Formats: sequence, structure tokens, C-alpha cells
Amino acid sequence: MATSASTPYSYDLSNEEDVKHYLKNIEIEYSFHCFSEKNPDGCYRLASFYDTIKIDKKKAMKLYQTNCDDNEHGDSCNKLAKHMMLKGKLGGGIKDGKTEDIFKYHDKACQYGNNESCYSSALMQMDPEYVGENTNLKKCLEYFNKACDRNDGRSCSKLGEIYRKGSHVQKDMTKALEYHKKGCDLEMPQSCVNLSYMYRKGDGIPKNDDLAEKYRDIVKKLAEKDKASTMKMSQ
Repeated sequence: MATSASTPYSYDLSNEEDVKHYLKNIEIEYSFHCFSEKNPDGCYRLASFYDTIKIDKKKAMKLYQTNCDDNEHGDSCNKLAKHMMLKGKLGGGIKDGKTEDIFKYHDKACQYGNNESCYSSALMQMDPEYVGENTNLKKCLEYFNKACDRNDGRSCSKLGEIYRKGSHVQKDMTKALEYHKKGCDLEMPQSCVNLSYMYRKGDGIPKNDDLAEKYRDIVKKLAEKDKASTMKMSQ
């Protein structure tokens, strides 16, 4: 009796030969999605396979770059930029010329929807290691705003703190309140902490003990949620 074509091949991943066959089939599958189907997500999975499983960083970076440049795949651009940053640091520092490439690919990633690269680009615009004395607050805020608009909690929280403290900008408690509220809604504990403090102390806004307690309770709930998640992962 013939075996059903839909029956999956069973791998024993404790067996070295089975592991080799499994990895080879994964490579073939991802290569087909990337090169035959021209699927950007398939190319990203293939690059990640070389990056983390085969440990062929050169091949991975080439695939990330092609997928970024040709297919406008934001996550690939982000991975490429992160590899460039790591390579520069391992080499004793970010070298002239390489910094431009890191900015280029983080910027592409941000434009193509990767919020992590928006956040990184914003921080880099104010970091002397990358820009020397040529800090660019306007560009920094632009990146944070782009990510915050796409519901990146870290960026919203960072904007709230910038305007609350008046870090490199004129202090603006209305904007601080707006960004921290969004950051808290996106479950960023630090934004919720700041909101509780602002309402409790009347820090640039009218005091409101009820709202101060509300945000304090949210902080507790987020801490409990994080603790439960950590315990679940450790089991």
C-alpha cells in the first residue's frame, strides 16, 4: 500500500543523520521560496538560516543586502545594519565610511516599516560615536515620531521623556503627556510610571490623585504580566 503523500517525514532530531537531512530540506525549501518564487519573506528566512543555523555570516549578509536593496524588505535591511554595527565594534570601533552604510540601511529599514531601525537611527543621530559633534535632533525626532506613529511603544516613551525633561528641546508638558499616554497604552511601564508621577506631583499638569493611582495600578499589572511571562518561559 502506497504511503500518503501528505504524510510528513518523521525526523529524529537526536540522530545526527536525521538532523543533516532536516537542515538540508529546510535550506532547499527556503531557497525555492526565495529564488524560484521570488518571495522576499522566503529570502529573509533563508538569510536567517545561514545567519543562525549554518553560521555563514558572509552569505547571510549578502542575502540580507539583496533582499533589502531589491525587494525593500525592512527586516532584512535592519539585520544588515545590525551586522555592520557589530562588525565595526568587534573591529575596534565604527570606521569612517562604514558609518554611512549603517545609517543607510537603518534608514531604509525604517522607511520600509521596521520600527527597531527607526529607534536605532534616532539614537544614533545623537551619539558622538556615529555622528561626532554633528548631532541632528530634527532627524532624531523624525525617526522617533515615525516609529511612534506605527505604535512602537519605546519610541513614544522616549519622546515623552524628551519633552518632559526638555532634553535638547524646549520643555513641553502637553506633548510629554500625549506621548507618555500612548507609550503607556502600548504597555511601556516607564511611561505609566511617569504619568503617575506627573499627576501625583502636578508636574506641568494639574494634580489628579485618581489618575495618579490609575497609572500606578497599570504599572503593577504590567509588572505582574511580565513576571508571569518570564516564569512561563523558564518552565
